[in-house]
This record gives sequence, structure tokens and C-alpha cells, in this order.
Amino acid sequence: MRSSEGQLGLNFPKPNNCIAHKKYSKFITKAEAGQANKFCVSKSFGTLTCRTEDADEYLADISGLSLNTVQAKPVSLPQLPAFFPMLHQRVFNCSPSTIPFPMVGVSLTDAQKYLRPLSKGYMYLANTELNYKLMSLPIFSGKAVVLSQTGKDVLIESVWTNSLDERYFQRVSGMNFACITGFNFSIFFGDCSFGHRYNIKKSLEAFRLSQTTTTPTIPHMYWANEFHLQDLAKWLNDNPAVTLISVNCQCYRAEDFALVEYGLRYFAKNVKQKIRFLLEGPPIGLLLRIPDLAGRVHITTKEPVMYALYHRQYSIDGIKLRRIKRPKLSKEYLLGWNTTMYAEYLEKIFFNQPKLSLAPAQQTDKLKVKFYH
Repeated sequence: MRSSEGQLGLNFPKPNNCIAHKKYSKFITKAEAGQANKFCVSKSFGTLTCRTEDADEYLADISGLSLNTVQAKPVSLPQLPAFFPMLHQRVFNCSPSTIPFPMVGVSLTDAQKYLRPLSKGYMYLANTELNYKLMSLPIFSGKAVVLSQTGKDVLIESVWTNSLDERYFQRVSGMNFACITGFNFSIFFGDCSFGHRYNIKKSLEAFRLSQTTTTPTIPHMYWANEFHLQDLAKWLNDNPAVTLISVNCQCYRAEDFALVEYGLRYFAKNVKQKIRFLLEGPPIGLLLRIPDLAGRVHITTKEPVMYALYHRQYSIDGIKLRRIKRPKLSKEYLLGWNTTMYAEYLEKIFFNQPKLSLAPAQQTDKLKVKFYH
């Protein structure tokens, strides 16, 4: 559910050449295929299209496009707080008291054993081996840890290739995480409708594989149109054991907020069981649109930790969260301060806000959403 800017770099006129509805008519309608506004090329990294010649081989890995092949098992999830901070590799050797929270998160990127820093903040992965000694590092002592299996495409696609061997999930389970979230396989606006469906199913298939272990797993969901929402809501209704889904919000821009809000409200209205949402890295502007859903929302983000590492101290100024440069304050002090201030800020501007008079089910119909730009 992200902008496709820079994805392929092809400056073609907007075509309508998607033939997914012809090849996969049981799952994709002509109307859905017609929303693709880019050329369906053979294949780009991690993305299949209706013109990928060996698509059936990839579909065999996920048992086809039908979501019905994935059945959720009853599972006892840990009790998630309203907010818990996501940590960065650079704080793993800090004392556990540095971050005064009983639960913390760690991203799939930071859980890797081999990372090499490159320019502009990007990381190169020598391979995709998890650091199996992660939980023995000082910061995690006495804390419940949530592994977020989200990240850049180059990472999650590589990990997915390895995870087809179910031993990957067994190894993850052996690391004693409190729970893990599913992979966030990309859905870019305007891409081939088959590629969309493939990645939606791939996320659920990874969820199914993870269920073969004892570690509780939270499925991850993206959507780019109402066709996706309808099918995902049906899957949720068919799987009442699922009461919590994760949504990676880190790549959303202001123009995407309406679509995200629409999806959250759609699930709140159309799913029989009460669905809660674990929002990863949500922008404040998105949260301000959904104060009445606060009772369903859990938030995790790396933002307060990263600002502490760059010696920026949080200060709450009314409804604004200011960041003040503090080069003389220690990293350890700022880590504790920033994570605590961020939790207080969320309480002030989101969790403790007066609830709107309209229920989520009523508000959904009032939203005007343009799914494709």
C-alpha cells in the first residue's frame, strides 16, 4: 500500500494492459485489472505480473491465489500495551533499564547477524542469517520482545526465499520472541493486479508457515483498493481466531492517509470479531484521523530511539512534539527520556482524546477515497 515512485523508473504513458482478469478470472475481475496504470512487465525484483512466464511455479509455493488455503489457528497472544518502542541495533548493548518499558520491538533488519553500513543510511546485507544470540544481549534482559518481520523489499524477499524451508520459522521460534508479525510484501499503487494478489497471498502464506511453530504470529496486511479489502475482510470473517493484524505505516505520505483510514474502518465495520491493529511507525497525521479507533490500536515505532541516537531530546509543546538538539546529554539518558515522552505524547494527542460521536461503522461510509492517483 505504497507509492510506486521510483519502483521501475519507466516513464511510459499510463496504459491499461493488465490481463490478470483473463488468466486468473476466479480471483481478479476486469474492473480490478483495469486499475493497473503501468505496463505489466515480465518481472521486477520480488514482484510478479500477469506477464511473468513462470508465474505458476511461484504460485505453487503459496498454494495458488486463493486465501482459503490459509486457516488461522487459535493462539494466545501476549497482552500488548498501547505503545512500545522499537529498538535499533546500536542500543542492544545498553542496560535494560535504559528503556523503561517491559515490552520492546525489534525489526527484521536489526535482528540480522551481518549488516554492513553504506552511505545515506542504507544497509547492505551480507546474507540473511538471523542473530540467534539476539535475546542474550543486555537490552533485552527481562523484556518481552516482538519481532517485526517488516523491512525493505531486498531484505524481506531474500528472507522469504529462505523461509520456504520451514526450518527458518523453527529457528525464529527458538529465539523466544513474545510474538512476531508477518512480512510486509509490497503493494504499489498502479502495479499489476496479479502482482498485488500474489503478494497479499504470500503474506498470508508466510503467516501459515509461521503457525507451524509455537511462537504467536500476527498477520500483516496491505491493501490498495476495495477489492483487496473485501477479500481480506472475508478471510478475517472466515478465521475468527484472528483478532489482531499488523500494518506497517512507515512509508505512508499524507496523501495516503485517507486510504489507510478507510481500510482500518472497513475492517472495524465489516469483520464480525473485534479486530485490533498493531500500527508500525504510524505518522502522527494518520493517528489524528482515527481517534475513535484508539481503543483498537497498538503503536510501535523506532522514532524516539533514533532521535535519541542523534542527540535530539523530545519536548511536548501543546499538541506538538518538538526535538531539541542536546549534544551534551548522554545517549542512555535520551533513550529513556524520549521513549517516555513519546508514550506521554501519544496519550495526550491520541489515546486519551474524547471519542467522536459516530461509530467507526458509520464513519466509514462518509469517507471519500480515491484509491488510485
